[in-house]
Amino acid sequence: MKKLLQLLKKMLAVFFVVTVIIVPAGGCTPAKKPINPDNKLLPKTMPRLSADQARQPAPKGIPVTPEELDRAASGLASLASGVPGVDRAYVALANTAAFVGIEMENRAGALPGTAKKEIADRIMGADRRLARVYVTTDKATVSRIKGVAKGIASGRQVSDFAMDIAEIERRIVQEGQR
Repeated sequence: MKKLLQLLKKMLAVFFVVTVIIVPAGGCTPAKKPINPDNKLLPKTMPRLSADQARQPAPKGIPVTPEELDRAASGLASLASGVPGVDRAYVALANTAAFVGIEMENRAGALPGTAKKEIADRIMGADRRLARVYVTTDKATVSRIKGVAKGIASGRQVSDFAMDIAEIERRIVQEGQR
């Protein structure tokens, strides 16, 4: 009987060591699933823009100097601000994408979805060189777009904001999936 109890204690000790120490040390990592580019939840007007794509040279005719970008972005921001219900708009340009952050007026009947669509249509119509227009009303993302736009207006290169632009795009795409 003593031998059986000793054997049970040893088995329990081994079980404890395996389950509490060895298994967690090996770790469990979440599965790294590849992003499906054909994801049906992503709107077709919002293709992914990676940080590498943001650093690539712009196609011919696209503004590339900070002065050209600021001038183009200011014009597009004025155009977006003209949409009914929009109080203020900020635009950051990167290659053939425009990132538009809007602040809506606090009044009944102002529908962000309707304003977003109208802004995207107006901007695409105003500058045919743009392939994508991302529009958001999320305060944190609007603030980030405003920061990028101010940085470019102060003379910094778009490539300085590659990570910010990638994060802005990620947030807007997630916002569209909700």
